[in-house]
Amino acid sequence: MTRQITPRREGEPEVDLTVGHVEHRAIRADLRRLTEALAGAGEVPRERARAIRVYLDRLIFAIVRHHRIEDEALWPLLAASAPGELELDSLSEDHVRLDALLERVGESAARFAQEPAAERAALHGLVRELRDLLEEHLAEEEATVFPAVARYVSLADYEVFERAARKRFSVGDLTFMGPWLAGYASRAERDRALAPSWPYRVILALGRPSYRRLERRTFGT
Repeated sequence: MTRQITPRREGEPEVDLTVGHVEHRAIRADLRRLTEALAGAGEVPRERARAIRVYLDRLIFAIVRHHRIEDEALWPLLAASAPGELELDSLSEDHVRLDALLERVGESAARFAQEPAAERAALHGLVRELRDLLEEHLAEEEATVFPAVARYVSLADYEVFERAARKRFSVGDLTFMGPWLAGYASRAERDRALAPSWPYRVILALGRPSYRRLERRTFGT
């Protein structure tokens, strides 16, 4: 049986989109950092090249899962909450373009891990292309989707959506994504939207040491 959607009514509390804003910030910032890390012509040690590949693989997973959840769950929720109010085709078309580009980035990263000098320029170009596409795509989401969710989607329906979205991630996935998001959130954002849940605190404690090691190997920070 299809669940009944109850759109938000005027005057009711709006959905808290803190996690969405933090996720967009993390994607943007990491693609800028990776573009900078791959720029230039100096030698990249093999160990660092392998770390960049691992980091990119995990970032690619996060991006793909992000837009799969939008296509399969958030877009239908918006369509049911605000029939005829939104045109989401252009964003879904971006997702198709992103899938193809992300596959090329992953393949190039695998080659880069084996032959850093030979593949560096190609990977740099692909990551830069991905950065530019996502800058535009995420800005469009923030200008259209975020306000629509706040205006039309009820808290109850969004909570159901969020619970279903969380089930798409394994504990292993979250030991990267938890520290990753926390690193780009302000203290107020962490306290409001990330930290209240005890499972999140446990996952953060489990994942933070390995995430920080990977981040240091990737970016030297």
